[in-house]
Amino acid sequence: LLPPRQGSSCLSGSELTEEQCCAAAELIGGNLRGGKFIVGDWSNTPSGCFLDASDKAIHFGKNVASINNGSFQPVCAAKTKVALLPSGKGLSCTEGRGFTKEDCFDAALSVGGIQRDDQFMVGDFANAPPGCSIEVSDNAIHFGTSSHSINNGNFRPVCIPAQGKATLLSARQSTKCTSGHYFSEDECKKAGLSVGGKLRNGEIFVGNWLHTPSGCFLDTSDEAIGFGTNTAGINNGAFQPVCIVDEVEATLYPAYQGNKCSPGYNFKEDYCVEAASSVGGILRSGRFLVGDWPDSPYGCFIDASDGAIHFGRNVAGINDGSFQPVCVPEEDEALLLPSLRGKECTQGHDFSEEECISAASSVGGSLRNGQFLVGNWPNTPYGCFIDASDKAIHFGTNMEGTNNGYFRSVCIAGDGPVTLLPPGIGAKCTPGHDFSEEQCIAAASSVGGLLRDGKFIVGDWPYTPPGCFIKVSDKAIHYGRNNDGINTGLFEPVCKLV
Repeated sequence: LLPPRQGSSCLSGSELTEEQCCAAAELIGGNLRGGKFIVGDWSNTPSGCFLDASDKAIHFGKNVASINNGSFQPVCAAKTKVALLPSGKGLSCTEGRGFTKEDCFDAALSVGGIQRDDQFMVGDFANAPPGCSIEVSDNAIHFGTSSHSINNGNFRPVCIPAQGKATLLSARQSTKCTSGHYFSEDECKKAGLSVGGKLRNGEIFVGNWLHTPSGCFLDTSDEAIGFGTNTAGINNGAFQPVCIVDEVEATLYPAYQGNKCSPGYNFKEDYCVEAASSVGGILRSGRFLVGDWPDSPYGCFIDASDGAIHFGRNVAGINDGSFQPVCVPEEDEALLLPSLRGKECTQGHDFSEEECISAASSVGGSLRNGQFLVGNWPNTPYGCFIDASDKAIHFGTNMEGTNNGYFRSVCIAGDGPVTLLPPGIGAKCTPGHDFSEEQCIAAASSVGGLLRDGKFIVGDWPYTPPGCFIKVSDKAIHYGRNNDGINTGLFEPVCKLV
């Protein structure tokens, strides 16, 4: 979601189609004004998918020559990930990892950059790195046009991430990087800085030592970055190897009493540092802490007080509420339903009590005063849900409970993201983007559909689209079995966004 500034639009290649717009915009806070997806040929809006900044209403502009007057926020597909490097002296993006001038502004915005006096600073700066960067003092976005300029240490380069990230191993005797996970001498400085290393006298130190690991490392005495050229060197325990790690996806659970990874979703001890680092964990005093504690969860976790990475070997250990489990992401994607009276997950789409915190956190839920609220309430939906007022995560154990309209159920999503097409004459899902009759209720509910008098309406109508759809007048969910049916314009097809 780009900011509402004059002329702002999606980068080439990152535009969303009209069919993709609703589902994408709802994911980042957009809403349907009066229940309608607004499409037009305006001259003062960006082309493509956007939100009105005043009320977050979702629009789609068809005029490719239109110019944003500053009142609208373009909704774009993420073109690439962005890496914000530390503010080290001489640090810049490695060759082939720099953003172009055209892409710099939006890339830097995504990592916290701002305009200084409404200006994107472009110039032949002698003391800034070449290419895209953010100045440390005020986060102002710059683009240096000189390939010979040198970062004076006051700028953070904005780069395209490398394939391999850096991780810092513990300082133990003989510890070294595994084969294929070594940084080169040229890469060592940037990799070492990215894991908290420091430059001794402004440079990395390089040598052919016997007592250090080969490759990139940090000296534990002062965190200075070094590079050992002796492939036979053996770590004497005073150095922390800096190694390439493959991309790891991990889920960080909140710290509450008894919380742990679901069975089968624990990381092995060998992968814990890598996984925990990917969600913000750090090594306390350079050490990976492993133990048989009774008051911590089994498996990989971080201490909520300082982010220190641990691995608990006690399978009977119980989290006392001070630790955040680091788990393999669970497969089911969560879907947040609207806060409407009677709205709840369809049968077979409920998360369990053990899965609820992780699922609800993924759609914006939080623990109220650090507590996971479980109860047998009559006025809430059964299963996992959040309070619409403060997003507090709950689990209702009363299977007869009825949502009074103040709660949003957290459900297992159906097959793929859902989009709601506008109610045009002849409008229907494109081939291969249809939901089945069994999937229809869950899919349509996710985009505002309702069960009229509690009933799922199925028929063989000639005047409706085939497949899953919603009637515009009352949002009632229908399924049309007539493959030759033609939408008269009164119905909104519910389609898969693939």
